[in-house]
Amino acid sequence: MSAFADRFVGCDCLPGRLSDFDREHFFSLTKADAEAVKEHFREAHQLAAALMVLFMRLAGRPLDGFTVLPRNLLRYAAGALGVTAPSIASLRSIYRRKQTLVAHQRWAKEYLGLTELDATQEHDLVSALEVQAQDAAHTDDLIQVARHWLFTRRILIPSTRRLLDWARDAFAKIETQIVICVADAVSRANAARLLLTVHAPRPGTDVSRIEWLKTPPRRHSPTTLAETMEKVRYLRALGVHEWDLSGVVLARQQAYARQIQARRPYRTRDIKLAAQLVEVVCFLRVTLLEFTDTALHLASRRTQQLVRSAAERAHTRHARESASQLRQAALAKAVLHDGTKSWEERVLKAQELLAAVGDAVPVSFASRVRKALAEDSTRVHACLDVLSGLEFHGRAKDAGH
Repeated sequence: MSAFADRFVGCDCLPGRLSDFDREHFFSLTKADAEAVKEHFREAHQLAAALMVLFMRLAGRPLDGFTVLPRNLLRYAAGALGVTAPSIASLRSIYRRKQTLVAHQRWAKEYLGLTELDATQEHDLVSALEVQAQDAAHTDDLIQVARHWLFTRRILIPSTRRLLDWARDAFAKIETQIVICVADAVSRANAARLLLTVHAPRPGTDVSRIEWLKTPPRRHSPTTLAETMEKVRYLRALGVHEWDLSGVVLARQQAYARQIQARRPYRTRDIKLAAQLVEVVCFLRVTLLEFTDTALHLASRRTQQLVRSAAERAHTRHARESASQLRQAALAKAVLHDGTKSWEERVLKAQELLAAVGDAVPVSFASRVRKALAEDSTRVHACLDVLSGLEFHGRAKDAGH
């Protein structure tokens, strides 16, 4: 299915306004559709039945009889059937009798080849959701998975409430496993102390450590890099880099971290201890990953600045040296062409002027830049020293380890 049409799967109503692109590409009645509608329904109900077919084909579930439909869709469907386009009010009046709505839904379902969900299929769907829940960040993700699972199998999509119940059950099972994984990673003995530590204020301030960690990096500068690395070192001191959270996918860790970011610290301390531990641990882990990436990005920018500055100095020095050599060569040329002196005097004077020209070994521009960087050792050392808290190495089996 087209990614554009994918957004309609599982919907129980249409937007009040439908773009011409959507109407043209996703809501089209075929000649067979029009003939089937005319064969089974009298003219007064043909338009309503056709709209039911159009909606169920794309959404995989019945259209609510009281939904307000886009006017351009009404006009198109009426034109395709050769009937008069009604007002929205008159269309809704068709379904004042529930029996009519049910009859249209049943016929559209049979015409499109959709089936009801049976017990075996429900079991398979629940099993699929439990697998998907391991990678899902929210129940909404599982609801969308359920809709597509049903749609691709041409099974009528049930109510959102029923989908939500399945998603919550699957999500709850995975969350139980996550609680165990997090408790084992931190160790149950250290869990309470960890929560007290991150909620305690930083020395000399009234800002808690968790609020301090939530503060995003500011503009690119050596100070920002130093502050970021201070947070990285603090997280490493807590042992965050040693926690084994392989049982919690990164997307789920990021989802828990966002809950901490969006909530005031005192509200976090009010939730259940197990849920609080999961959110805090995932927040600390994701924050360490993000700040490490940020530190490397800032260091890369700082390195580029230092190299660019060194290159400018090397270029300026090289231009100055070249100009000096050209002046010496010009003076030597003038001496050699001076007819007022003997040739011995001219040669000796020219040798003196050219003594420092051409004797040096040719040096590449890269070597000149390295020399300029070595002369700027204070700033270069400061940039490298800030990163001393990071461990740069590959995996044990990597060739470049």
